[in-house]
Amino acid sequence: MSTTDSPRIFDAALVVKALRDSGYKDAYHALAELIDNSIQAKATKVRVYLFSQNLKLQQRASERITSIAVLDNGEGMTKEVLIKAIKFGDGTRLNGEKGLGKFGMGLPASSISQCEEMEVWSWQEGVDNALYTNLSLAAIKNGDVFVPEPIKKAISETVSKVASSCFQRTGTLVMWTKLDRLTPKRFDALSTNLEFVIGRMYRKQIFAGQVEISVHDVFEGVERRQITIRANDPLYLMAPTATPAPFDSKPMFVEYKDFPLPERTMSFNGKTGKVKVKVSHIPAGFRKKYQAENRIPAGASDFGKHAAKNLGISICREGRELRLDAGFGDPSDPRDRFWGLEIDFEEKLDELFEVPTNKQDALAVAKFHSWNWKDEALSEETQSSFLDRIKEETPGREQLIKLFDDIDTCLNSIRNSLKIDGASGKSEGDGRGDNAEAIATKAAENRENAGNAGESFKDELPPPEALEEVGEEEGIPAEAMDHLKDVVLRQNRFGIEIGHNPEAQSFFQVRISRGLLIVVINSAHPFYSEMWEPMFVVDSTNSAISDEEKIKRAEIAFKLTLLAWARLEDETKGSAGAGMRLVRSDWGRILREFLQDLNGSVGSQSIDV
Repeated sequence: MSTTDSPRIFDAALVVKALRDSGYKDAYHALAELIDNSIQAKATKVRVYLFSQNLKLQQRASERITSIAVLDNGEGMTKEVLIKAIKFGDGTRLNGEKGLGKFGMGLPASSISQCEEMEVWSWQEGVDNALYTNLSLAAIKNGDVFVPEPIKKAISETVSKVASSCFQRTGTLVMWTKLDRLTPKRFDALSTNLEFVIGRMYRKQIFAGQVEISVHDVFEGVERRQITIRANDPLYLMAPTATPAPFDSKPMFVEYKDFPLPERTMSFNGKTGKVKVKVSHIPAGFRKKYQAENRIPAGASDFGKHAAKNLGISICREGRELRLDAGFGDPSDPRDRFWGLEIDFEEKLDELFEVPTNKQDALAVAKFHSWNWKDEALSEETQSSFLDRIKEETPGREQLIKLFDDIDTCLNSIRNSLKIDGASGKSEGDGRGDNAEAIATKAAENRENAGNAGESFKDELPPPEALEEVGEEEGIPAEAMDHLKDVVLRQNRFGIEIGHNPEAQSFFQVRISRGLLIVVINSAHPFYSEMWEPMFVVDSTNSAISDEEKIKRAEIAFKLTLLAWARLEDETKGSAGAGMRLVRSDWGRILREFLQDLNGSVGSQSIDV
């Protein structure tokens, strides 16, 4: 029998730290938990306030988000429900009530993943009667593990000053302060990605008019702007949406009907639920027509780049996206940005799809990225007998195998149709050498594994949403940021950007930054205008010169580049000359490895480059 002096099974402070470290992948998914709660409480308006101040960082002042508030007009909470909401693992929907929430971890777990202090106000009879409680990591570390008794308390003045007209008869306000884990920390960076990710997560609710979600920029106590989040549909079947023009007001894709995937019913551990699969693709002939009319591939357009960011399978639970799984797509294959696929399952199938408590994923899906039943089959076992055995050994799994086998067949069918209908000429990448960067990354990884360590691989790649701050700190030109975001999004290690340095004699420089190896082409050097621009820039300044003449001049410029190196070696004497010959040899060896990967990559993907 234990006593008050008996050792505790766990230390509360360490458990909370573990929850912080293993919780939400980013601020967007953490905020999604609060939005889930609002929608579950039948809110029709959810307002996200980002409060910023000028803070002195090192030698200069910079804007930083210091607190976040989420205000809704939902049903509000009673004292008993508010206490449960603050506790870990004691929600109101643990007994199978249908909806977005379920696990009883969302509010506290999502909050501590971003901040050290969370405050909650909730009211059912006017905001003047709001009940208040809070969660403080500092208090937990000091041994206070009890929920503070909810009391009647006025709304935070920080919020009421800018949102006084937004409070309705019922509602809830959640406020985060001491944002020690928030990334990114600037409004522009956080709000842009928030609009993209949250707009995709809640596209169905936004499109149906079920809820309006807005983001508010409040600087030094004054609201500067408001962004109403628009639906971001990765299937591109909705309109209006946040897709760039002209597809902001009309669908970009159509439903794919050549290989229908009908609704199916699945069962697991005594629970039965429905699974719906929807598939879409770019209309036949569109890419050829667009390239012929605009002289650039559809993939290089604003809407094409938008589609590249939505590449993959959208996994939804009860109409809310858990994750966009890019594992079923190939970023280097331009066809894969021109189809969309959505899996939407009921919450009764959470165990089958392995939905974790933070509702950021369906872990069972990732197991089928490159899965083949033959890899697990016994010798001479047919697919039918294999499924029968799996049904006995791991009941339920055979249903997922059949589902993803059908999905794989459907995607192969779409890719074949897109290949037949594809645009001619250059790859439909973004025109900035994505294929080369992916191939170079793979070759560099092979060299790292072989013991040839590079400086760039010592750092992890930054998350795409953090690049705005990286660019600001390191002076990266704004026009180069979209490219670098795309590089990081694809998990590449190489980037190419254009700089302008009339004082420099070199035609390119190499910069290592946050795990990236970036080649900066000097546009002030003749190499750029005579070779780089004719080959890679669609709107070349030499527009008066024919394409044939541009190619001819680029060929000569390439040969002159090699001849200039030869002359440099000829003029360099002694040990310096020997060193240059050694560098040439090492460069040639690495180039050989890169080009070997080029042959395999292009051959397997059938991409025109």
